[in-house]
Amino acid sequence: MGILMTLKVKQLRIIRWIVFGLIILTLIMIGVYLYKYINARSTYSDVRGEFVNVPIQRITDESDGGYSEVVIQKGIDFDGLRELNPDCIGWINGCDDVIDYPIVQGQDNDYYLKHDFTNDSSSGGCIFVQDDVASPFDEVVTVVYGHNMKDGSMFHELLRYMDRKYFESNKQFKIATPKQDIDYEVFSVIKADYMNIPYLAGTEIEPDQTSVLRLKAMSLYDTGVELSAEAGVVMLVTCEYSGVDNRLVVCGVKR
Repeated sequence: MGILMTLKVKQLRIIRWIVFGLIILTLIMIGVYLYKYINARSTYSDVRGEFVNVPIQRITDESDGGYSEVVIQKGIDFDGLRELNPDCIGWINGCDDVIDYPIVQGQDNDYYLKHDFTNDSSSGGCIFVQDDVASPFDEVVTVVYGHNMKDGSMFHELLRYMDRKYFESNKQFKIATPKQDIDYEVFSVIKADYMNIPYLAGTEIEPDQTSVLRLKAMSLYDTGVELSAEAGVVMLVTCEYSGVDNRLVVCGVKR
C-alpha cells in the first residue's frame, strides 16, 4: 500500500507540473498574441502622429503676375511617408476616422498581407492596392485590400456596412494621394464568395460600365447612388467569415 501511495503522489505531482506548464505556455502565447496587436496599433499610431495633419510646404501654380507662392498648410507629408516606405501611394480615411491608414502597392499581393507599413512582420499587414493596377485611383476600378482584424483595426470596421443604418451615417470615405484628394461615395455593399465578385476572382474582366453596374446590382441594399459612364470606382475588400471564402466589399465612386 505504501508503495502504491508513493506512486500515486508522484503521478499527481507530474500531472500538476504538466498542467502548470501548459498554463504558463498558454499565457505566453496569449501575451505574444496581444503584443503583436498592440505593437501593430502603435506602429500606425506613430505613423499618423508623424506624417498626418502636419505642416507641409506647397507651391501654388503661377499667378497672372508670373510668380508662384509658397504656402505652408497642414496635410499629409507624402515625402516623409515615401522616405519611410517607397511603396506608399496614398492615405485612406473613413468610418469616422476608425479607418485611417497609409496605402501601399507592392510587387505582389502577398507581401503586405504579413508586413506592416514599416516592413516589419505583422499579422495585421497593411492596406494595399492590388498589384496589377497600373494607375491606382485614376482607372475605372481600383481594388484596395485590408485585413479584418479581431481587435477592430485595419478594415474590420467595414463589416458594419452590412447594417444600412451604419451606411446612412457613413456614406463617404476619402483617399489622398500626392497629386489629389478624392472623395468617394459608397454605392454598393457586397457580401459574397470572392469567386462571384467582379475583379476578385482572378479572371480577366474588362473594367467597363457593365461590370461596374454589376457591382451595384450585387449590393445588400439600394444605396440610391447613381453611376455615370466615367465613374472611377474603388473597392475596399476584407474577409467576412459567414462563408469559407466570403468577402465584404464596400464600393465607392469618385465624386
